[in-house]
Amino acid sequence: MENQTTNLIIEREEIEKTPFLLVTHEDGSFIALGNYRISENYETKAEALNYINTINWDNLFNVMVSLVQYLKTVDVSAHIETEKFKI
Repeated sequence: MENQTTNLIIEREEIEKTPFLLVTHEDGSFIALGNYRISENYETKAEALNYINTINWDNLFNVMVSLVQYLKTVDVSAHIETEKFKI
């Protein structure tokens, strides 16, 4: 079996006035929130961008799940300064 090297070109663009990224690769584009992919893969950038302009329950759920997954990776208590909000 031969070793094969795959050179993938991935482009990440911040979407102005949103917390989202437009990630483009050789097979299309998708929307991400930080390190978490929240949309399916689309053939064009315009189709992917349309995803964040469409508010529906699927989009909302994907964002919420991504945030919960992110919060599991950080120590939230280290960021809370007052006694009132200590965990």
